[in-house]
Amino acid sequence: MPVSSPESPWSVDPAEVITRRDLRQTHLVFSIDPRGCEDVDDTLSVRSLPPGPGGQRLELGVHIADVTHFVKEGSLTDLEARARATTYYLADRRYDMLPAVLSADLCSLLGGVDR
Repeated sequence: MPVSSPESPWSVDPAEVITRRDLRQTHLVFSIDPRGCEDVDDTLSVRSLPPGPGGQRLELGVHIADVTHFVKEGSLTDLEARARATTYYLADRRYDMLPAVLSADLCSLLGGVDR
């Protein structure tokens, strides 16, 4: 599992950046998670397309955090996440499926953060 700290934050490998599409300038990208949520595991995007024969057209996207980039199949983290199966939200606490460094940091699709 990668290490990320305030002194040495993780960043996207420059060789990988050129293979990705940054939608932040061309699409409206948003999450339906509550304000202040740190573990944003999915987002939505929308943009207008040129009108077609039927009129106005929109492109909609669903974007899911790529946990498999950080958690290798068969690793201890993978096995523990499989056993937990989900994050449990209770009234006063939650039990995370993944370690916080993944769910609330590296895999979180927070606004304005390169992923």
